[in-house]
Amino acid sequence: MNRRIGILGYSGLAGQVVKKYLQEQYSLRLGARTDHDRFSTGSMEYMTVDAEEEKQLQSFCSGCQVIVNCIGPSYYVSEKVAKAAAEAGADYVDVFGVNLLDKPSVSTKENNQAIVIGAGSFPGLSGLLPAWMTAGMENVSERLRLYGGGKEQITLNACIDVILSMAENFGRSGVYLSGNSFKQLRQPVQLPYGEYPEEARGFYYLTKEMEAACHASPVQELFWCNVQRNPAYEQHMKQAVIGYMQDGSKEHVLELAKELIANMEDKNPEEKLWYRIYGELDWRCEEGIKTKRYRLDFKDTYQVNGFLAAACAKMLLENSHNGGIYWPFQILDGVQVIESLQEQQIATVTVEGDIPWKEQKVEQEEGEI
Repeated sequence: MNRRIGILGYSGLAGQVVKKYLQEQYSLRLGARTDHDRFSTGSMEYMTVDAEEEKQLQSFCSGCQVIVNCIGPSYYVSEKVAKAAAEAGADYVDVFGVNLLDKPSVSTKENNQAIVIGAGSFPGLSGLLPAWMTAGMENVSERLRLYGGGKEQITLNACIDVILSMAENFGRSGVYLSGNSFKQLRQPVQLPYGEYPEEARGFYYLTKEMEAACHASPVQELFWCNVQRNPAYEQHMKQAVIGYMQDGSKEHVLELAKELIANMEDKNPEEKLWYRIYGELDWRCEEGIKTKRYRLDFKDTYQVNGFLAAACAKMLLENSHNGGIYWPFQILDGVQVIESLQEQQIATVTVEGDIPWKEQKVEQEEGEI
């Protein structure tokens, strides 16, 4: 059977990367809202498709075994695309799509559809890190502290998704996970010395993905810190979320996103794109507790998004999965993904191990929240 993958939004930043990593192995159906004057070939078919048009979506999904959605905002279109894929008997991969977790109308049991959400950098790669960092370790992993941030290219649709995900409680602010309990962090974030610009600020934020990834790993305590180069980020984001709560119309949210992007405008436009994930894993051995340090550097997170979405599509096409909603870490091997990111020169990875641990007090409120 001729296996076909549909890439919706192939002409965008992530879509182009997905196409790159799938075009040599599979027949592709490439969809975008505007006609790009392309001619279909034996292995590539180009279609004009608007996610707001049900019949166009149905036509696009028909005959595909997997649909990869690279368009947004996810909060507006992902449910529609996932349903069209299900009706066509196709599995579904979304670069974001975290809102599908709370959509009972997206049935995966009746049609045995496998859905992978958050197939990007955060969420996505973030959820693979606990398994990768603890791979091969027989000892107890006491604590994992992760930091992620840099200079990223953010589109208007991506900005809308960020605002809506914050407003719809995709994660918890100011907490970390200890066993099965969320614990509050009361003191300001101290970023690891020398890893991020001096003006950068950190914000503890634990997502549903990271919670699930922690429980699936031997890590006992997990911290995730979003790093923002603009010190005023938290203020601007709070204003955008409040604005959405007051008026959630699409027109108003669009204006909020434009305003947020303008407020976060880079003061150094000549600086190249970059993103860094830094992690410290405290683990117990016979000599006591030691620390491993991990550093992953990327030139562009959209390269990560596209690569990971393509990897998820391959996995769904090549292996059978029960119907349900998955995070990438639940179907991909974290070690293999990190190795592949290095081989493709998407990531530069350094690891420093066996560093004696010096206990640092963390001010917190005890108990679940």
